Amino acid sequence: MRLYYFTKPEHGLENIRRRRIKIARIKDLNDPYEFIPLMGDRALRKGMREMKRLADSEYGIVCFTSSWEHPMMWSHYADRHRGVCLGFDVVSARPIIPIEYTPHLLAEKDFKVQQIDDIDTLDYMRTWFVKFDSWAYEAEKRMVFQLDQEEVENGLYFHRFEPALRLAEVVVGAESDITRDQVTAAIGDLQNVELTKARLAFQRFAVVKQHQESMWKKTEDLDPEHAM
Repeated sequence: MRLYYFTKPEHGLENIRRRRIKIARIKDLNDPYEFIPLMGDRALRKGMREMKRLADSEYGIVCFTSSWEHPMMWSHYADRHRGVCLGFDVVSARPIIPIEYTPHLLAEKDFKVQQIDDIDTLDYMRTWFVKFDSWAYEAEKRMVFQLDQEEVENGLYFHRFEPALRLAEVVVGAESDITRDQVTAAIGDLQNVELTKARLAFQRFAVVKQHQESMWKKTEDLDPEHAM
């Protein structure tokens, strides 16, 4: 299965060089309903927020999508088309959980219980993968990681590339100044990594492959800071 991860240009190149991917903290996710799509009275709201806090102390997630063609994904997660999208071949050795999109907050009926206090741990964990359906364009799939088993640097957590999460493709944004040479240098001795320059499609709202090699930025065109 090929899954894609969008990021800013400097983070993308650094992650490729260091063979790792950043793990998002639950408290830092951009949807305030993350991990609490189940609301109700004051006590329930307080309980859900405490469960979210506890989950954040132990777990982090990596958010993937199934395609790199959606222009809003580039706008929101890849520095307005100036970043990169990393494509990974993912095998079933690690669970991949698709997001469930819904137009309404969850309620007792969604868990087939009479009272919300009756939901069990598995029911609660289901709420980790439920989002408002306005987010459906992301076609998101998640991996969950235990933070104490991952690499930490300056308070940030990272998961190393592995056989079950193999870098297979690097797509450089349509507005990116990243050169082919920069990506090639970052890839180094990694094998079978496809390199693509993106462009905007001409007849539909989409991002597609740029076939003209001349559209890549050249190192000599960059200022010294970006040429590093």
